[in-house]
Amino acid sequence: MGSRRSARGSRLSGEPCGAGGGTVNERTIHKDWPPVDLTETSHWCHGAPTSDLAEALAYETLTAEPVPVTTRHIDLTDVATVERYAISYHDDEWKPGESAGTELDMVVVGTTITGEWFAVEAWNDYTGWGCQEGSNVRLGATEEHVVAHGLTVEGRAKLGYPEATP
Repeated sequence: MGSRRSARGSRLSGEPCGAGGGTVNERTIHKDWPPVDLTETSHWCHGAPTSDLAEALAYETLTAEPVPVTTRHIDLTDVATVERYAISYHDDEWKPGESAGTELDMVVVGTTITGEWFAVEAWNDYTGWGCQEGSNVRLGATEEHVVAHGLTVEGRAKLGYPEATP
C-alpha cells in the first residue's frame, strides 16, 4: 500500500473544485486527456484519467537514481507530456471522453517539465484511492531507463514495449 505524502489536493482534503483560484493555467499533457488546470489544487477536479495520475503520483513509492535513494517526488504540475498509457477501470480499457471508475489499472510513461522521463504503474481496488492501492514511480534521464527499470514485464507489454529491455 502506498504512503500518502499529503491529503492536500485530493478527495481527502475536502477542497472544492476551483479552490486554486486565479486565472486558469492549462497544460495539455496528451491529446486524449483533458487539459490540466495547473491552478487547481484538488486532484479530483481534473477528470479522467488525469485525476488518477495525480493520485498515483501522490501515493507513489518513488525510486530514482541511485537506487534505492529517493531523490525527489513529482506531482501533476511536474508532468509535461504523457507519451504512452494503458488505463482500465473494472478491466475495461479507458477510452477518451469516458469517466473514471475504480478497480484502476494504470501504466504511464511520460516526460517532466525538467526533461526527465517518468514511468508509473498504479492500481486501486473497488473502493478507489484511500483504501487498497499501490503506485510505483520511476524517474530517469531516458525513456529506455524508466521503461527497463520502472515497469514490470506486464507493464511494458501493456504499452507495447519489448518484454526484455537492455
